[in-house]
Amino acid sequence: MKVNREECIFLLCDVQESFRAVATNFDATVFACNLLMKTAAILNIPVIVTEQYPKGLKHTVSEINIKTSNVHGPYEKGLFSMITEEVEKVLVASSRKTVVIFGLETHVCVQQTALDLIEKGYKVLVVADAVTSRTLFDRKFGLKRMMASGVQVSTSESILMELLKSKDAKEFKQISQLIKENRPVSKY
Repeated sequence: MKVNREECIFLLCDVQESFRAVATNFDATVFACNLLMKTAAILNIPVIVTEQYPKGLKHTVSEINIKTSNVHGPYEKGLFSMITEEVEKVLVASSRKTVVIFGLETHVCVQQTALDLIEKGYKVLVVADAVTSRTLFDRKFGLKRMMASGVQVSTSESILMELLKSKDAKEFKQISQLIKENRPVSKY
């Protein structure tokens, strides 16, 4: 499955302040999420953002700009899956059938979202360096289960290059600069 900018939509899942102290590799994960969000803004790829019980878990971390014209949400949710009625309406209205998911936690909200979307006939790709859990064990088995269920897994840089297709893309230099930013050391 290839990802192209005209046919995909991004889902940013629950990258909230309360996870900062408990999620493994949080800073590197936020960096990768932010890289994807900035690229989505440049390439005008729609993004849906959710927040799990923000009253208790707080809101999306300030490092990630969710106030751009291509962003829908944040939608508050109680379900673990992002596929609420509001989110489903945005997905259907977009007519995009390839979904790129990143955020928290790999083995819960990301996994349940991916499985729901596979069941609904979407092509689903999860960004390995832009998802995490409280433990590496949960992250590892969340990714394994999703892959066994038909979800594709790749990295943020790989996806960005695939979206650009060529060094000749007019956005290549701008996105290339984002990739070169000082990335936090990853524990994966």
